Amino acid sequence: MLSEYITNKILCQAKKLDSCVIGKVMTFQMWKWGTERKGNRNKIGTLPEPPDSNSLSSDESIMHVLPLQSGIIYGIVRSRRLKSSLGINLSPTDQKLCSFNCVYCHYGCTEILTDSVIRYEERFPTPKQVEDALRERLQTTTEIPLYITFSGNGEPSMHTEFVEIVDRVIQVKNDLVPEVKTAILSNSSTAHIPEIRDAILKLDTPIMKLDAGDVSTFRQVNRPARGVHYDKLTEALAGMAGITIQTCLFTGSVSNSEEPHIASWIAQIARIDPREVQVYTVDRPPADSGIQPVPPERLAGIVERATLATGIPVRLFGPRQV
Repeated sequence: MLSEYITNKILCQAKKLDSCVIGKVMTFQMWKWGTERKGNRNKIGTLPEPPDSNSLSSDESIMHVLPLQSGIIYGIVRSRRLKSSLGINLSPTDQKLCSFNCVYCHYGCTEILTDSVIRYEERFPTPKQVEDALRERLQTTTEIPLYITFSGNGEPSMHTEFVEIVDRVIQVKNDLVPEVKTAILSNSSTAHIPEIRDAILKLDTPIMKLDAGDVSTFRQVNRPARGVHYDKLTEALAGMAGITIQTCLFTGSVSNSEEPHIASWIAQIARIDPREVQVYTVDRPPADSGIQPVPPERLAGIVERATLATGIPVRLFGPRQV
């Protein structure tokens, strides 16, 4: 069905997605110049000049939308939030399949947008393949990570055998590296399913996405599959004790960092009552090239306001080192 399978070509031809970056090369300096130009256009003085791409080597100047992970285990990733993390990818490696098509995703646009992966099961690794790959990596690695993290090319909890995989991963971890913690970076789209929610809560650090405080912003920012509903998602998050909420704020062609979006987002944070909130902005070329990072001082103000309004620790994470 078209609602379940959206190709790159259809996405790029859609009226509002003509800036979508899918497998294209974007010069990082050009994207950064665009953000600086926008930030300075109301100031007196000369706008920064665009970079001369001919004077820059490919190693220095070219930054791609990230390629999909090519296997089950990847990393160790130097994470802003988890420090050192060994990633587990449960999604296909040849096409991006997800329940969201976020405008800021650094893997580009979603090629298969769906809330059910049953018809694609053969493209996902089996629980045994995941267990074997993790066990082999942990037995041969020279560096022990702080975390083993479910993340990867799409929403990990969409895997039809996610519950069994979580149990197997925890067992392998306990056998080989009991001191290492487990985590998930989830888009929250499956949190309303009781068995999935219970499996997520077995992990030491469940980090759940919430980029919007209302359904309209949610649809613009996360562009979910047809079967994903905002009210159901936020209700499920409110029923999950001890979770961390992650929020990406940005401006540009789509924005979730201005009013009334911030007020409604803070209200949802108060309702969900997570253990903490992690806030960051884009620092890589996103799926929609019109997306721009929020200035640091603006981010800091939002974080302070949310902390004071909710009494919940809200932490700001700065950009990665380029």
